[in-house]
Amino acid sequence: MGTRAVVVVCQNEETAKKPFGIVNEGIGIYYTRTGRRFFGNSALETQLLARINAALKISGFWEKFSTDWVCLDSELMPWSAKAQTLLRKKYAPVGVA
Repeated sequence: MGTRAVVVVCQNEETAKKPFGIVNEGIGIYYTRTGRRFFGNSALETQLLARINAALKISGFWEKFSTDWVCLDSELMPWSAKAQTLLRKKYAPVGVA
């Protein structure tokens, strides 16, 4: 079971300026279905966005659909990737006991 995530990925940082007016904040964002940032760790988010972008480039997505950005409704697996704080604070003490 996973956690729902909305992902916006731009082909590059220059592309993020045109439709979104975003400057020097990367090529996209992961956010929850309620609109909050999905990850507290920006380095992890940057790595995941880069991997998605690489897959889109390799597959020819940008050319095939004549676009330079995409919004994906997704499910991030495993759900524990999002719930690390919950696991540490709530469930780890129970496991130790």
